[in-house]
Amino acid sequence: MCKDFPELTCFGNYLVFKRFEFILSGIAIEKTGSGICFYKFMYPTFDIQQEVNLLYSERLGAEKYYLDITNLTAGIIEFELRRRIKMALNQIDKVVSLEDFIDVLNSREGLREHSHARMVCGLSLLLLNREDESELVFEEVKGTFHPSIAKDCLDFIDIAKRSPDEARKVLFTKDTAFKSKYKLTIEKVDTQP
Repeated sequence: MCKDFPELTCFGNYLVFKRFEFILSGIAIEKTGSGICFYKFMYPTFDIQQEVNLLYSERLGAEKYYLDITNLTAGIIEFELRRRIKMALNQIDKVVSLEDFIDVLNSREGLREHSHARMVCGLSLLLLNREDESELVFEEVKGTFHPSIAKDCLDFIDIAKRSPDEARKVLFTKDTAFKSKYKLTIEKVDTQP
């Protein structure tokens, strides 16, 4: 499928733009029992969790983007997938900066109230050298993590308090490991002014 969209690279059910810095942007495709849903996909490559999910994504409108595959042939499904992907690409920012991502995290109600999304907001601020703001976010979420990730998050917050530079190195390592894990072919772009 990706060969039809040279500006994208694919892994799993994700089609993402090749040019990015820290924030993947593209389309996620989710198969349900009788159809296929499309999402405006975003994901930070430095997320401590490291398992890709749709937390930061938005489902695209069902009228245009839901594909009921119940009575369709494989050829028609393939055609409709390509058509919907092409339509969706017009609605998606090709490059999402850390600042843009922070705006998304702070503007969507569900993300403002989600402890992991708040943690990632703090990580994003740290990458932008906004240590004071990131420390405030870390303090805000300290006791709210799911038990499965609490230790990793709290350990990272401790590192960030002791040495923001060391914490940034950890995030750069996470970013590199993520790209390697998913074998992403990336054309890096500088989104900083």
